[in-house]
Amino acid sequence: MIELAQLTSVFTNISNWLETVAELREKREKRFKKALHAIYFAANETRAYVATLKRRKKPNRERECALSHLWSDAAIELRKLDPLLADTCILKSEYWSDPTDWSHNEIDSARISLKEIFDMSRELLQK
Repeated sequence: MIELAQLTSVFTNISNWLETVAELREKREKRFKKALHAIYFAANETRAYVATLKRRKKPNRERECALSHLWSDAAIELRKLDPLLADTCILKSEYWSDPTDWSHNEIDSARISLKEIFDMSRELLQK
């Protein structure tokens, strides 16, 4: 027959395990939210810059470098959650480091348009 001390130990171990699982879920949720925030922030900042660029027609290299950093940050946050989306963010970062170095065909084949990135982000939200 199982002694009370053994039973208590089993319940304590199960309780500790459940707490650990809950903590891991909470950490994953925080990482997930942080990654989504990073990608949507980069995308919205990019959208705002492109809108300004359409009106002024003059590139702002300082802002483009800042966008490159935002996309790199998003890639780092996404690396374990969605490696494909992280790679796309890296390409977007490379693009903004020097947009004049990319042709329209290269942009299309790299699939780094904001629409495609938003679509991929929405898929991540549904996971």
